[in-house]
Order: sequence, then structure tokens, then C-alpha cells
Amino acid sequence: MDGGSMSDFEDDIGDVTGVPEWYLDVYRENLWYIHSYYNRLYLQIITNKDANALEYGLLRLPILRRVTITPATHGVPGRPLYPTPTIRSLHGLVYPLERSWPVMGGQWRGYLLVSRILAQHLRNNPGSKVTNLIVDTNQLRTGISCRIFDGPDNNNERSDLITILSQPGFPHLDLSLHCAALYQLDGRSFRSGHLRNLLAMAPDPQHISLYTNIAILEDPNDDEDVERYVIPLRSIFPINDWHQLRHFGLSRFHVKKDDVIEFLGELPMTVMSVELSFLIFLLDYGDYHALLQDMRKMLGWRKRKAADQPKITVRVDEEGEEALDTLRMDVSREVVDFMYHDGENLFVEDEGFTYFVEISQGTGIRVDVFGPDYK
Repeated sequence: MDGGSMSDFEDDIGDVTGVPEWYLDVYRENLWYIHSYYNRLYLQIITNKDANALEYGLLRLPILRRVTITPATHGVPGRPLYPTPTIRSLHGLVYPLERSWPVMGGQWRGYLLVSRILAQHLRNNPGSKVTNLIVDTNQLRTGISCRIFDGPDNNNERSDLITILSQPGFPHLDLSLHCAALYQLDGRSFRSGHLRNLLAMAPDPQHISLYTNIAILEDPNDDEDVERYVIPLRSIFPINDWHQLRHFGLSRFHVKKDDVIEFLGELPMTVMSVELSFLIFLLDYGDYHALLQDMRKMLGWRKRKAADQPKITVRVDEEGEEALDTLRMDVSREVVDFMYHDGENLFVEDEGFTYFVEISQGTGIRVDVFGPDYK
């Protein structure tokens, strides 16, 4: 039988606007495998086998200290952020990557399931060692719904978080909040006091970080309109109760420059690192340039011994950066050089607010949040 040459086979692509017949023949088995795999996963969910497995695992990990919940597990093709057993079993498989959690009204099974079961585990096992909760979006513009902080006092999701944070010796919380509709809600998620009360439940935290996906306020009508969305930092963070705090982080949040300076000035001497990334300065309330000037002049950090000077991390968006893009500009080195040495202020002065933060040409390092060296 004359089977023809390989070149003949490659040239036989059929309709150039459709899928070649040979492709369907070769990959038909893969489609069956993927569909079968999906059905198994779906069956596990509707029968709560994933929840049962988590409950089983927590009981058999008596020294577990950290729980991470993230929508960014799969990372980028070939380089997962967390190489779980399931992901390792998919080695070589090309598949679409989810970049966010569901919309505001969605029932986020993954987060709700983990927080509920973890809280119940801690109630039933007061000797548990779990003292670190990380809701990690890896700088993707998503998070758990901020609406859990504007509901009634008997909110189940918030009660579970309180149980987790109130564990003796709880030192570490990274919290990412989805706040896309914050403007329509007048910031009530942060004004309600529920978030502050939650953070106050942590006995003496050492690491607190808040990240949101708040967007820029478009076309404010007047000063009163702007004030509706200004949330004083002290109304959210019970800073005077955190005597052992070593790290504070705030990312993608509406701020006034003077409020940030006042808040930083009240951080305890124990703080060794601060992150102030993607901050959105409201109209006529400063910018990154003015913030650095006042930090250098007013905080007194320059006078401390080098070993006691807080490490400062600042990242900003690139011009034209899309919401799902993974590239950022890290300007931390230049910020530290200005704060503690004789460097220049790399931020271009622009009183007011702007979506794009302008920095001096040739400064900053472009980083990929899913790159192997990103921290």
C-alpha cells in the first residue's frame, strides 16, 4: 500500500478556513479524555467530595500553619504558581487559564468552602496551629467580595473570618478584596466598621496586607462627590492595637497624601517593611511625588540605623496596562534610594490624580507577576 510521503500529508490541510480532517482524527481521543475528566471533577463537586477531602486533610495535618486561597493557581502555561498534584497530572496539556473569580454576585465555592471548613475545624480543634491566612490574587484585579463587610452583623462569611483571625498567636493576614462596584455602594463596605472590627480580632498581628481592585473615580462632580469615596485609613486599620506589627501593605486604594503620611507616622517601631503600590490619589490630594517628599521629610525613618529602616516596596501600573495583563513596574529600588540615600524622586510631580503614574525615563524595572523571580 502506498501511503504517500510526509510532505503530501502535511500539504493536505483541507479547507484553509476550517479544521483539517487529520487534526480531528488525531485529537478526537483527547477531547474524549478531557470531557471524561471534567465529568469526574463535576461529580466530586456536586457530591461534596472536595469538601470531605479538605475536612479529612485538616485533621491529619496537626502542624499546618498556613492556608492560601487563590484564583491564580495555574499561573501561566508551563509555569504554575502553585504546582498542585492535580496540575502536575496535567503536564503538557494546553488548556485555558482562568484569571479571576466570578462576578460580585457569584457564589465563590472555592473560597467559601475553604473558609467555612477551616473555621469549623478551628472551633472543633482549639489547639490547631493554623495562624496564617493568605487570600492571594498575585496582583490580578480580583479578590473575595467586599460586600461581606457591608451586610448584617450575622454574616456567616464574616463570622468564619473572625473565627480564623481570632486564633491565639495569629500573625499573618493577606486579604484581597473585589470592589468593582464600590462607587455605586458609596464605600459602605469600608464605612460599616465591619472590616475594622474583623482586623481588631487578630490578637497581635505581625503582617497585615490589604489589596483591592478599586478603579479610578471617573469625572467626580465636586469636592463632596470625591469625599464620599475617601476612606480614612485609621477607620479601617486599628493601628494603635498592633504593637508587634512588622509588615504593613496597602495596594490599589483611594487615598489622600496627608492621610497616608499621618497613618505611616503612627506605625509602631517594630515595622520593618511597608508596601504602598498602585495607590490612587484623589483630586487635589497629592500624588506619589509629594508622598515621597513628605515621607522623607516627616517620618524620621532616615534617622534610624540602617538595620532598622523599613524596607519600602512600590509598584505601579504601566501606561495602557490592561486589567488582565501581568506586567508591572517595580520602582522600589529608586524609592529606597531617595528615602535613605541621595537618590532623586523618580515620580513626576502632578498634583491631582491620574490613572497613569509618570516616572522618570530609565527608572523602574518591568516585572511579570507570574515570572519565576517575582516576589
